[in-house]
Amino acid sequence: MQWMGGEPLLRPDVLREGAKLFTRNTVTTNGTLDPIELPNCTYVFSIDGPPELNDAIRGKGTFKRVMDTISKIPEKFASTVMCQCVVTKRNEDSLEELVQILRPTRAEGMTFSFYVPQREDRSDLTWSSLIRRDRAVQTVMRLKEKYPDFIWSNRRSLELMLSENAKTVTDNCPSKRLILPLYLQGSEFVNPYCCYGNDVDCDLCGAWVVFWLAAKLEDGSLWSYPTSR
Repeated sequence: MQWMGGEPLLRPDVLREGAKLFTRNTVTTNGTLDPIELPNCTYVFSIDGPPELNDAIRGKGTFKRVMDTISKIPEKFASTVMCQCVVTKRNEDSLEELVQILRPTRAEGMTFSFYVPQREDRSDLTWSSLIRRDRAVQTVMRLKEKYPDFIWSNRRSLELMLSENAKTVTDNCPSKRLILPLYLQGSEFVNPYCCYGNDVDCDLCGAWVVFWLAAKLEDGSLWSYPTSR
C-alpha cells in the first residue's frame, strides 16, 4: 500500500490502523511532520532540488523543514527512510547538487520520478515532448552509474523512459492494469483513471511506478522484488 496525499501524516490514526492491513507500506510525505513508527514501512520524503529550486516549487522554507525532519529521525527508527525528487525542466541541471546534499543525511537512498503533466500544461516544469525530456533522463542514468548504492532508481526503468521506449510502456500502462488508485473525497472513496488524476497526459508520463512495474514485468521479478530499488 502506498499512502499519499495531500499529507498522510496529518492522519496518523488512519496510518496506524491502515498499515496493519498490508504486508508492506510506503508513506510519501512532504517532510514537514515527524514520521511515526509503522510496521514494514518505507518513508519517502519529497524534495525537488537544492534550497532555492525546491522552495520555488514546494513553498518558501520547505527545504529547511524537510532537512530538519530527516535530521531528527533516531538511528533506531525501524522504517526505511529515503527521498524522492520529481525531475522537471526547471530543476534538471541541479540533480547532482541535490544528491550531494542528501548523501550525508539520515536518508538511506533516493529515487527520481519525472514530472507528469496535465494535458493542457504549458508551465516551465514540462518538456512538452519525450525527445526534449531525454537529456534529463540521461542525466539520472549517469548519476545512477556514479552513485549506485545511493540512487535506487532501477536502471532498466530509466532506459524505458527514453523517447525510443516510453510510448511502448505508456500505451499499455502497467499501473492502470495492476494498481488500484483510491481518492478519499469526504467519507467516500473514488477510483480515478490514474493515481495522478483524470486529466494526465499519458504520452508524457514519467511516473516512477509505471516504468518500475514495466521493468519488473519485463524481467519476471515483480512478485519477488524485496526492496524499493
